Amino acid sequence: MNDTQRNERPGPFGNPARTFAWIGLLLAVAIGAGVVLAPRWLRDSTPVPPADDEAEEADRQAYEARWAPMLRDGALAGECAKVPGHGKATVQMGTTGEDRPWIGAAEPVLEVREFTDYRCPDCRRAHRKIQRLLAAFPGKVRVVNYHLPMDPSCNPGVDRPVHDRACELARISVCAGRQGRFWETHEFLLQNADAVCAEKRCAMAVARRMDLDEDAFQCCMKDPSVAEAIRLDIAEAAALGARITPTFVIGGRPHEKAIPADALAILAEATP
Repeated sequence: MNDTQRNERPGPFGNPARTFAWIGLLLAVAIGAGVVLAPRWLRDSTPVPPADDEAEEADRQAYEARWAPMLRDGALAGECAKVPGHGKATVQMGTTGEDRPWIGAAEPVLEVREFTDYRCPDCRRAHRKIQRLLAAFPGKVRVVNYHLPMDPSCNPGVDRPVHDRACELARISVCAGRQGRFWETHEFLLQNADAVCAEKRCAMAVARRMDLDEDAFQCCMKDPSVAEAIRLDIAEAAALGARITPTFVIGGRPHEKAIPADALAILAEATP
């Protein structure tokens, strides 16, 4: 064999048929390795949903089960015409003699004292239930707001910052209330507190968003009486045995996380 023939001799990939054979072999090895190394739920014919989704659904069901049946998600679906008192009254707002904001009935059959924290996820979920309760029993239920921030900067019963900046958010709502805008700000903070804190948005940015008088708001945020109002709420929580948020106090009895059916029995008796 001369030098020219030796140089033209095809290598392992010089022949098209041989090239395809090598590619096929490499693909088979890669696929086999992938099957062996892939997670079991990928190898099964029926994919298994991630465990986090199952845990989240179980948590949601357990949460719903703690509430009175009439307040559970979906309880009133298709039953609008049967809601007690539906469309017969307008929800009112005001403040108690201790200057705590309330919403609902001026002369209620049932008063609910709600202890809340704006960074609390369960408080956010419970807010929908409270709205449903007020809508179902207009003229019969009043909800009074109390602050219970799980933040050691104003709550001596908390030894670590469970909910960072919760005390600041409580002060924001108190100052909004002094301009007659508590419930609007309450709703905004419940739904947006995490975003407000994540973006390091200052209190004044919230005031602008809520269209508050900025000078009055800035002065209020420094007023010692605001911190005192929150301190009194925290002291009231301790006296009533409210330790976590949300806690609902009805007839002097605290209910943690949810309002059970027996606590609302008086409403059924008062409904014609």
